[in-house]
Amino acid sequence: MKPVPAKNITLLDRSRQKPVGEYYLKKKLQCTPLYVEDNYVTTTLPHTDYCPITFFIQSIDYDKKCDKNFGDVYMITPETSFEEIISEAEEEKE
Repeated sequence: MKPVPAKNITLLDRSRQKPVGEYYLKKKLQCTPLYVEDNYVTTTLPHTDYCPITFFIQSIDYDKKCDKNFGDVYMITPETSFEEIISEAEEEKE
């Protein structure tokens, strides 16, 4: 299976934690196959309370020139950006 490189990823923070930085997410989710509408669990930094953080992948944008013959599996690259990180608490206020 050949994952498609993701350009932009929109996440929903289901753990209601404060958003973590883009660099940290790239590092934690690197080498993880990503699917739209899946949940992913990572943890906070080791020197903190070490709480699990759950993210829901709302959407993934990719270069339309990429071959998608292998399905809708995506991967993070150094060029991947996280367009929005929304907490459920903030979304409920809207």
